[in-house]
Amino acid sequence: VVVGREGIMGDDTALVIVDVQNDFCEGGSLAVSGSPSVIQAINRLRGNASYGHVVRTRDWHPAEHVSFAANHPGAELYSSKEVNGKTQVMWPVHCVADTPGAAFQKDLVVQESDIVFSKGEDKEVESYSAFIDEEGEITPLKGILEQRGVKRLYVCGLAFDYCVGNTAKHAQQLGFETYVVRDATRSVAGDSEAAMESTLNDAGVKLVTTEELCPS
Repeated sequence: VVVGREGIMGDDTALVIVDVQNDFCEGGSLAVSGSPSVIQAINRLRGNASYGHVVRTRDWHPAEHVSFAANHPGAELYSSKEVNGKTQVMWPVHCVADTPGAAFQKDLVVQESDIVFSKGEDKEVESYSAFIDEEGEITPLKGILEQRGVKRLYVCGLAFDYCVGNTAKHAQQLGFETYVVRDATRSVAGDSEAAMESTLNDAGVKLVTTEELCPS
């Protein structure tokens, strides 16, 4: 199958744009290097390919969220800590609901018809993935897409080694044919990027590029 050619996109296809929010972009509290080029690639995908549905996910955390180092006195940023029986990365405060840092970055093309899906709203539960949280609970997004007849997903956004990769892995596990648009995402770190590439390969997630989806 050559993705992006006539007959591939359609009502059963969704573009999933993961967490392109101010705190993950240049100047944000947890900025991912290369975010402007990610946004440019995503906007190209929107402008040059037809998707039946577009999902924009967002971290939408309470201020007391378990992932924030500030909520664990003495915790070092980016270290790992055992919390509620699970290993939790200690992140900077980011994407607190209804704050500027949680807003979608202004250069990202959006439409009113987009499905906006919030995750990480439970203060005790990490949720890198938009489909399955770190407690193993399946989120409502699976049902939302199934009700619309979606079978195929193209995933992009921030960051590849955490929220994008986990969203894609779980989508494939839940029965969606899943692709990651590799040049429309960036990673937090090199080690975790390599690990996620291996994870996605093992899960059967395919990697594609904007050039394949939007041939010039």
